[in-house]
Amino acid sequence: MSRLVKNELVKIFKKKILYILFIVILLIISINTIVGTSIYQGTIVDHTEEAREQQQIELNNSLKELDYKKDVDKYVELKTKLDILNLKKEYTLNSWQGQVIVKNEEEIEQMIKEINIYTYKIKNTEKLVKAKEIYNEYLQPLKEDNWTMFITIEIEKLEKNIENLKKEAKKVEDENSINSIKKQISDYEFDLQFLKLRLKENISYEKTDRNAILEEYKNSKRKLESYLQNSQESNYNEKVQYQDTLAKVNELEYKVYHNNIAILKADNARDMLKNSFEFYEILIILVIIVVSGGIVSDEFNKGTIKLLLVKPHKRYKILLSKLLASIIITILLILFVVLVQTVVGGLVYGFEDYSVPIVQYDFSAQKVITMNVFYNLLILALAKIPMYLLILSITFAISTISCNTSVSIVLGMIIYLSKNIIYLNDNMEFSKYLLPTNWDFTRYLFGKLPEVAFLKFDFSIMICVTSFVLIILITFICFKNKDIKNI
Repeated sequence: MSRLVKNELVKIFKKKILYILFIVILLIISINTIVGTSIYQGTIVDHTEEAREQQQIELNNSLKELDYKKDVDKYVELKTKLDILNLKKEYTLNSWQGQVIVKNEEEIEQMIKEINIYTYKIKNTEKLVKAKEIYNEYLQPLKEDNWTMFITIEIEKLEKNIENLKKEAKKVEDENSINSIKKQISDYEFDLQFLKLRLKENISYEKTDRNAILEEYKNSKRKLESYLQNSQESNYNEKVQYQDTLAKVNELEYKVYHNNIAILKADNARDMLKNSFEFYEILIILVIIVVSGGIVSDEFNKGTIKLLLVKPHKRYKILLSKLLASIIITILLILFVVLVQTVVGGLVYGFEDYSVPIVQYDFSAQKVITMNVFYNLLILALAKIPMYLLILSITFAISTISCNTSVSIVLGMIIYLSKNIIYLNDNMEFSKYLLPTNWDFTRYLFGKLPEVAFLKFDFSIMICVTSFVLIILITFICFKNKDIKNI
């Protein structure tokens, strides 16, 4: 058997098309890695500064043309906008002050508006002095470039607000008012929690990866709490969304509290390697289909099948050797894709990216786990193997039965691409019996819920195993009974 498999491998490697496909894969991986994932996302150009300059010119011109005595309300409105704009221009967009101004623009606008009202509309010196005092006190940490002072002041404000609301709640008897106050207290306590976390983990508002992760963590946790409040009314889709959010919250939380986890830029070697089976799946499938779709039919087309069958080997051994050779090529192909992506990614972005662990929430263990990218890639490969083997077996069967390479390749690609037109929803339960619905096991990794309720891990295994055995059995029976006298 080993000699037969070896002979089949020699035949495969003599085909020029195989080398062409491998070279194409090499080129596509290289180009994709060099260009980076931004080719799919588009390039984002920030025109904020230019827009601010233009807006400043327009506001200045409008104010010059306007007589504030005749239309004081309009003047106050325009002057407030101009003052905010001038404040923004004092700090860079990426500075913590610039981020704070954008984040709290409504609050700052209200303070500036009060100053302008008491200056131009209601000329009240006492209130004007008080308004300026409050505004200058707010700006003091920004001017002194002391973000910890700013957050400390914000914490004190929130704690005071919470205390006042609790006192107010004791005086109120109306249930709706009590619930409204409780909701406001809850929101303040949520914001307070993250302000304290900023101080504890030393994360300023500066536009950095650490700040972006903390902000995303805060937004995701708020979304998670919303799901928890409505948990009794959740349908299956909402449960899937809740699970996705839960995973995201736990992974982000881990990154916030573990500063030793390096934060990689958008384009990096590790993530490109991790996504290899997603980026290059169509190429892997194409090679599998070309190899398995021609390995039997080519023998019939060239007439060499007679020479093969006159040798002292049973038919099932001949066909089995071709099947095993196709599987070996598939394994070599996977290794080739991983190797090329590893080398090219390392050369372009740096091999040190591969030392950064992947943070993953495991629902089965109910905890965050970290793993090496190569171990993660092995798990993904094993989850994809059922799809690769089923596509291989289907194309192999068509090749054996039809004895036509072109038909095998075309039908194989159609069957693979059919997975894109099967839209899974709760009303399509019949689709659980279809192979494309069940052959991708990445949807079950780490205890995740599948997209729809009727998909089950055990059922998918049964469908895939049963289908593979039936396809191979039919293929061997057809090959055994095939008449080759007229070939």
